Amino acid sequence: MAPHQQTIIPPRTFDLQGFTAAVRAKDADRWSDYFDEDAEWLEFRHDQPPSHPHRMQGNIAIHAGLRSVCAGDYGMEVEDTAMSGSNVWFRLVLTRPDGSRVLEHVHLALADNGLIHRQTDVEAWDLT
Repeated sequence: MAPHQQTIIPPRTFDLQGFTAAVRAKDADRWSDYFDEDAEWLEFRHDQPPSHPHRMQGNIAIHAGLRSVCAGDYGMEVEDTAMSGSNVWFRLVLTRPDGSRVLEHVHLALADNGLIHRQTDVEAWDLT
């Protein structure tokens, strides 16, 4: 009997530069490619408190949400990125045509396959 051989697949690394390029380009298709199939996205904001965050579950729902976000009439910039192990942090700044802004502090928890398992945003909005 042949000994059992185990295939070891090294973890995939997260492409932070490619991810931020997809965000800045507002490219929903490329952006959603960074999310695992069963990923979760939580947003905490003025109308979605910690007890009831806005939640998107699964890559299909996240892709639909990103298509809506990317269709918006505002600029999008990624600032102050940091990455350590399976964690990524950054600030996302959306600027509307009237100059009002939305600031998001974002944490990405990465799965072993290098894809986003959970995204958590805490947002502050200029209410106009």
